[in-house]
Amino acid sequence: MMTRRRARTRTRTRRAAAARRTRAGRSTRAAARSRSGRREASRSPAYSRLPALAPNPDPNLTLTLTLGLLACDYQHSHSRLRTLRLNGNDLTLSGFHALGVGLDAARTNNGLRLAELDLAHTGLCVEGLRGLLGPDTRGAHLASLRRLDLRQNMLDDDGARLLGRGFRSLQGLSHLFLRGNEFGCEGAAALFVGFAAWPTSEPPALQFCDALANHRLGVGAGRPAEGLAGCIDSVLAALSALPELTRLQLDPRLKRDDEAYNALQDACNRFDIDLHSF
Repeated sequence: MMTRRRARTRTRTRRAAAARRTRAGRSTRAAARSRSGRREASRSPAYSRLPALAPNPDPNLTLTLTLGLLACDYQHSHSRLRTLRLNGNDLTLSGFHALGVGLDAARTNNGLRLAELDLAHTGLCVEGLRGLLGPDTRGAHLASLRRLDLRQNMLDDDGARLLGRGFRSLQGLSHLFLRGNEFGCEGAAALFVGFAAWPTSEPPALQFCDALANHRLGVGAGRPAEGLAGCIDSVLAALSALPELTRLQLDPRLKRDDEAYNALQDACNRFDIDLHSF
């Protein structure tokens, strides 16, 4: 009896010692991971989760901050920047050009793969867009984008046409926001022609677009509505080339009892696309 009791005691003692060693080992490994995480954080870009820069009345300051963040990223072998929001800042023509150059350099030097770019309310016009896309206006440095927000800017028909050509490089773009710009039927038609002219066998990933939610297409003060008649053929042709498109947003002031609108509604029903007014 005594022998069995001593054996059980020794067994419990060994087990308790083993448990203490296990707990100590876990604590040591946790501390090591914590120190490693702190070191990695100190080496990583400060903007790996970059918040939106607050709207600033000084475009030079905003641009300096942005390009400074991109320049800091050159120290690292792989960029972690995924979202860049500059909405509400007046970037000026030279600012858009510098931003395009900075993004291109970051992609070339350390594999920047930006997923979201927000340039709403930044004063973007056709010349600014040309600077952003680069000398060849293809925008290869923006090819990784999933969301591009260009709402409430000054893109006219020429700007929409330029964006339609640049769309061929935006292979993974799923959401394109264009509401509140200045292009009308001619620009919308050119844009949707760009959507339809996809150069590869893999279809575009576009799921949402509000290019038809621009003021010139609807009824405005002191001017007639352009409506959809001038661009409906291009829009209908593009819908069949956009298999992932699930939502198309319209200007609420669009005339809804004409032939063009009815044709668009029928096509959206056929392709299971939600036709929505904001």
